[in-house]
Amino acid sequence: AGKPTSPRQGSPTSPRAAEQSDLQERGFRSTSQSDGAWSDPIARMEAIINNPDPLDRAEQWLRFVKGLDATEIEDVIVTFRGKGLAGDNLSEYSMLLSEWDKYDPISALDYAKQNTGSPFARQTILTSWATTDPVAAIRWAEKNHDGEGANPWMVGVIRGIAASDPARATELMNAMPYSRERGD
Repeated sequence: AGKPTSPRQGSPTSPRAAEQSDLQERGFRSTSQSDGAWSDPIARMEAIINNPDPLDRAEQWLRFVKGLDATEIEDVIVTFRGKGLAGDNLSEYSMLLSEWDKYDPISALDYAKQNTGSPFARQTILTSWATTDPVAAIRWAEKNHDGEGANPWMVGVIRGIAASDPARATELMNAMPYSRERGD
């Protein structure tokens, strides 16, 4: 309620409809699965991730991620991580995190801070956010850094702005003390 939904939903050739059709043609939907179950994003995620054809899986995954709306993304990420899929499927995990950032970067970062032990998720979200709103991403990174030493949040921000504003990225990196974070 009140959360934005993807502008991609509801189009005549929606990613969800195309994904379902492609998977059905390839036999990745069991005959016992009802159309109601297919509307469940978790069921779709499992069908796609179990597709043995890597190119087809990548194509279907991209459609799936782009077809998720703001109300579905967190549950999909929680389930994806809960099934132990994040470690072996970093590209797919990265796409999910980047899509969540488009809806609500603060919630995505809060989730990553509370539920992940490595910097991968946080840096992925910040990289994505910094490509679209570098000022907000920098402000958030500065506000959320506690203590002395290099700001670990700034690594993702720098990665996100390096292509579009290399001078600013260099400035941010040069402001960091020599550290693992600066090396990253």
